[in-house]
Order: sequence, then C-alpha cells, then structure tokens
Amino acid sequence: MGDCMDGQAIGAIGGLIVLALWFFVIWPAIKRGLGKAASSAGDAFRPKADSTETLLLASAKARSVFNGQIDAYSDNWEKIDLGVRTGVENQMMVVAMSVTLLNISIQDVAYDMGTVDRVRLMEGRDGFPKVKISDDAFRAALRDLWDRFTPATRLNLDMRYRYLFRQRLASDTEAAFFQRLTNYATQSLTNEMAYGAPPDRRWLEFLTDLADGDVERARRFLDDIG
Repeated sequence: MGDCMDGQAIGAIGGLIVLALWFFVIWPAIKRGLGKAASSAGDAFRPKADSTETLLLASAKARSVFNGQIDAYSDNWEKIDLGVRTGVENQMMVVAMSVTLLNISIQDVAYDMGTVDRVRLMEGRDGFPKVKISDDAFRAALRDLWDRFTPATRLNLDMRYRYLFRQRLASDTEAAFFQRLTNYATQSLTNEMAYGAPPDRRWLEFLTDLADGDVERARRFLDDIG
C-alpha cells in the first residue's frame, strides 16, 4: 500500500514537472519562434522601396514646395540669386532648406507608397525602408531643385553641399550655425508639409536682408530661431 502511494506521488510530481517544462520552457520557446517567423513574414510581404522611383517622386514633391515658396519672391529673385552666389551664409541657408526638404519629401513618398511599417514607428522603432540613394543621385536631385538659380549659383550651392556633407570641412562655428539653420528648416517644413501650416518664408526674407546688406534684420531672424 505504501509503495503504491509512493508511486502515485512520484507520478503526480512527474506530471507537475512536465507541465512546468511545457508552460515555462517549451511554450515560450515556441512563441519566440512563431514571433520571429511572423516578423520575417511581415518583412517579406511588406513592399520594398525602389530608390529610383522614391527619389523621382520625392524630387517632384520637393520642387512643388520649393517653387511654391520662392514664387512670392520672384520680383527680388535676381538680387537673391546674386546674394546666394556670393555669400557663404546665404548658401548655407539654401542648402539647409533644400536638404531638409528633400529628406522630408523622401519620407512622405515612402508613406504614400505604403513602404513604411507604421506598427514599428508606433513602437518607437525604425519603420522606414532602407532606401539606398547614392550621393551623386541626391546631389542631382538638389541641383534639379535649384533650377531657378543661375548656373553659377547652382555650382556654388553644390560646392557648399560637398563642403558640408562630403568633405566635412566645416569648423565648429560653421557646423553650429548650419545646425541652427537645419533645425529651423526641419520645424518650418514639417509644420507646412505635415500639419498644413502656411509656408514659412522667413528664410527668404533672411536671404533678401543679406542681399540688401541689412545685417541687423538678418541677425534678428537668427536670434528668433535660437
């Protein structure tokens, strides 16, 4: 009788051990495997972004926004063009606005094409597709964006872009100044493109002030943007 009870107790303990192994070891391992499989399947079925098409559509979107802003300054464009061609601060402002605009446009196109994983974004992860755009292609898109400038001014803008992004020759002071302009560009363009705010053309006023030699008004703008 005692041996029988001992056998039953041992069997019960064995059953508990099996259940524990199932719930705490085997099943979690299965769930992890299923999760990885589901993630891989999601990546497989999510459409990939084509870099050529993405950049082409983004360039068109950026041109629309850029031209919509500068059209209001068409009467002063020759003066602005000359100021940008000859002024370092002017060039840095145009490059900051242009690079930011093109980058935001690429993100917008990725959303429009359905290649962004919104669940990942909501979870605080990177949900954007890896779009490989060469520097040459990006610079070509920028030159297309600068079509309203004269050829000599476009050449100087391209040189300023390479100085800042490819050669990385900017001093600490120049880098800090350019970062201020980029922060302003990011905020103003996001407000316009994501939230429907009216175009912020203060950067064009800044270019006009510099072209007119009104350093005091230009400095007030820089103080305003922090």
